[in-house]
Amino acid sequence: MAGLAARVRSNPHLRFLTPSILVDWGVVLLLGQATYYVEQIYPYERDPAHYLNDPDLQWPHGPERVPAYPGSLLDQLTWYLPILVILLVGGLFKRSLHDVHHGILGLSASRAFMRMIVECIKNRVGRLRPDFFSRCQWDAVAHACTDPLALVKDGRRSFPSGHSSTAWQGLFFLSLYLAGKNGAYAFAAPFPRSGPLQSRLLRLWIVLAPLFIAGWIVITRLEDHYHHPTDVLAGSFIGALSAFFSYLTYYPSPIVLSTPPGSEEAEERLRDMERPKWAYGIKEAGVPEGWDEGERVEEGRVRLDGGEGEAVV
Repeated sequence: MAGLAARVRSNPHLRFLTPSILVDWGVVLLLGQATYYVEQIYPYERDPAHYLNDPDLQWPHGPERVPAYPGSLLDQLTWYLPILVILLVGGLFKRSLHDVHHGILGLSASRAFMRMIVECIKNRVGRLRPDFFSRCQWDAVAHACTDPLALVKDGRRSFPSGHSSTAWQGLFFLSLYLAGKNGAYAFAAPFPRSGPLQSRLLRLWIVLAPLFIAGWIVITRLEDHYHHPTDVLAGSFIGALSAFFSYLTYYPSPIVLSTPPGSEEAEERLRDMERPKWAYGIKEAGVPEGWDEGERVEEGRVRLDGGEGEAVV
């Protein structure tokens, strides 16, 4: 085991795989397992009799345009699409295992935190969906719902919207990842090169495209009468916040607002933002935080065999 660890640490492209990174993956898996058990808990039961005359709960129950199950359209847009982009950009174009790993870990961490928060709130609030009484088929004599328990249970989990939080978690993370690569949010940084692909507006639209998809998913939840407006607003906020903080855990901020345009600091900032942060517990000498180890070694910026500029674990 020690020999394997030594070989990993001697490989400049794998030195980010420290024990603390394994702990990060453990936290993600633990949160996922805990969320599964939270989902099995029956949500807080509001008495439907108090809401019989509420017009906001009388909408018909129908099919979802964006269903949620393993491999569904929601998963394809918010999970598989970001992973595919990370593999293409980080693996094919950047050729950096460090970038691919941190991109997928950040995406997974944001999803795990988002799901745990949303499921806990859903169960504690127990808000009725707009189509609740269509699901419930209320029997006034029995003072109870007569439709299947699973359908009624899901009808009590309106706040916050899981679709909205999932959409903004996955697609906002993707937007930040792309912005870190093309500098679209680096408004104060210069773009010294010219050409059609260097267009600031084109770069901006590339990173905004995932957000339009997220917005469309949110709107379908209102149009299908599965959520109230406040449900989707709260869900979107939770998802975006999870994505933002998870991204900043593993990457420098892609937003540059205060750096003087044209300065050396601005150019350095623009170069560094596309590289994932260095692993926990590694001290670097004279190398800006955020540089990819493999790229630094190839460029001769650090030495791994001792001496000045050595990276010490």
